[in-house]
Amino acid sequence: MFVPRKYYRKGREPIVTLLSLYVAIIYGTLYLLFGAMPIVYSINRGWSIGIGSLSFLGVAVGMVAAVMYTVWDNSHRYIKLSRAAVERREIGAAPEDRLPPAIFGSICLSIGPFWFSWTNGASTHWIRWLSI
Repeated sequence: MFVPRKYYRKGREPIVTLLSLYVAIIYGTLYLLFGAMPIVYSINRGWSIGIGSLSFLGVAVGMVAAVMYTVWDNSHRYIKLSRAAVERREIGAAPEDRLPPAIFGSICLSIGPFWFSWTNGASTHWIRWLSI
């Protein structure tokens, strides 16, 4: 029976399976957040669709900050680890050396929706929502 390589690796390699599950949870959480934002801003607050759409800028700023952190992490910490591994006559840095930024991101990803849901009442000022 023919099984494509990507499905074979997902079934046989635990790190590929866990990373796929991690990414699926991240995207699922973000899509749930994107589905809730128009409801909170347009329906509950009574904002127009154009003004309510500006709430997505907070997520965009967070994504840009995450990319900037990843570039910094790759150019400083990960390069040093790769050079040290080459000096020890290894191929390069271990794949697990990329986990600290992912751990930091997963903590921030769990705080963000909690913060969003905690501060979406009509009595709460709108700037607290956008500071996710």
